[in-house]
Amino acid sequence: MPVDIESRETVLARLPEEAVRALENGDTWEQEWPEAGSRIEDVTAPLRREAAGTWERRVIESRVTVTEGALVERFYSVDEHGSQALRRAPKWGSDRHRSVREKFSPKKRQERWTRYWEWVAETGRDPVGEFSVPETARYGWRLLCQEKKEGVLVHYARRRPDRARSPEGGHPLEGVNSVGRGTDYVPRDKMPRGLRDHCRLKEGLIHPEAVSSRSDLASRFRKHGTGRTADRQILDSELRRTPDDAPGLLHALPKVFFVDVAIEEQIPRKRRRDIRRARAEGKLG
Repeated sequence: MPVDIESRETVLARLPEEAVRALENGDTWEQEWPEAGSRIEDVTAPLRREAAGTWERRVIESRVTVTEGALVERFYSVDEHGSQALRRAPKWGSDRHRSVREKFSPKKRQERWTRYWEWVAETGRDPVGEFSVPETARYGWRLLCQEKKEGVLVHYARRRPDRARSPEGGHPLEGVNSVGRGTDYVPRDKMPRGLRDHCRLKEGLIHPEAVSSRSDLASRFRKHGTGRTADRQILDSELRRTPDDAPGLLHALPKVFFVDVAIEEQIPRKRRRDIRRARAEGKLG
């Protein structure tokens, strides 16, 4: 179905008086930055770059001008750096004008986006930045600790099955939760570097300069919002996750409890691609 083109009268009613006078007198009216009302559209569409085998996001702006007494709609493409390039400049109401409007119509733009989503679903790449996937996320860890005379000692740590969260606002990251799948406990010397740094471990003790007891640690967590102390009771489900060579029965150790913390970690590149694929497939329905 052909696209609808507004009448000249409707367009002229939105243009400044000097534009109308130029049209009546056979003159030219052209603004580098058009006055309010002279811009008809401002749309975004992905543009395929066949030579480079990728895509780029282009903003298509159209603005009305008067050229030698003729009403003209000039179509520009604007790249991510703000550089403009004139794509078409048909006379208003002409067959060529209708053809250009059809090319940039909502239906055609939707077709472009559909082709782009299909490409993202296949490759996992997103060169135009349609699907924002952060490089890092916050993941939960559970530490199995013991309150001792010299401070809070870490025995083991495991990744919790909590959903990964955005480092900015702490909101769950859709599609990233499987990266945070729960794991078994590992000895403290095999904890990730980021987790050891977060806990300021020294000879196995958490924040040894500032924390001398479980209550000190809980107070520090409340003050800085960096974690929480959990139950003293050691659940059977937790014991089953400890290594076979664990030193004795952990539940039999005095003053043993859990500590839950969250640290920012890198999301693996492959997982980021999988997230983009999933989101593109969601767009395709």
